[in-house]
Amino acid sequence: MKRLVYLVFAFILTVPMSAYAATAETSTFAAQKENEYSQEYYDKIIEELSNEYGLEIRQGMPNDIDGKTTQLLNNQTKENKQLTPDEFEKFLREELEKISLHNQKVKEKYEETGDSLEKAQWFPCGENSNQARMKSCIIDKKYKGGLNDNTVKGHLEGIIDNSYGYWTFNQVDATSATWMTLNSTYNSKTYTNKFIDGRRTSAVTYNGYVYYATGNFTVYDVKEYVEYYASEGA
Repeated sequence: MKRLVYLVFAFILTVPMSAYAATAETSTFAAQKENEYSQEYYDKIIEELSNEYGLEIRQGMPNDIDGKTTQLLNNQTKENKQLTPDEFEKFLREELEKISLHNQKVKEKYEETGDSLEKAQWFPCGENSNQARMKSCIIDKKYKGGLNDNTVKGHLEGIIDNSYGYWTFNQVDATSATWMTLNSTYNSKTYTNKFIDGRRTSAVTYNGYVYYATGNFTVYDVKEYVEYYASEGA
């Protein structure tokens, strides 16, 4: 009888201790997981890769076209599964490699005619400087060869002329470019324009940003290139 009482008493003591141990283990695991996703890890990755690739990177999405402010959000995939710091760094580095290569191709494309992209004059997108707008044209077109093989949607407003028996550009007033995928969105912020082919063509290089839903970050200084033909707006 004494032995039975002792076993019951020991069981009563063991159950709370087991429950406490399980709770403590769960709390420790949760703390480790929370620490794994600490914001400072992502901030450090962004800072290091920004310096390495010479590109401005911000966590979260732009609140406006100028990208002056950003929301500080978790790094997640489109399925709302949070990326670990290692997963985030791998994905970010892969995209930065693509952007660096693409920016170089755009630079070479722009400089084929002999001008330097670094010395180009950049204008804000969407601003219209022309008031009279005589012989105005609006051109919306799709241009292949964007980042990650995306098709760039270009928009240009300007003035064209047919004084020589063929259409030429007199000026460009405003232009912008965008593209969108399930995972990312591009928006231009500024542009530089160059007339080529006897002013038949307006060669525009855009500078903008890409927001990635996977990883939830924004990369700035991403270039795109579109050629517009005056005959398209005739």
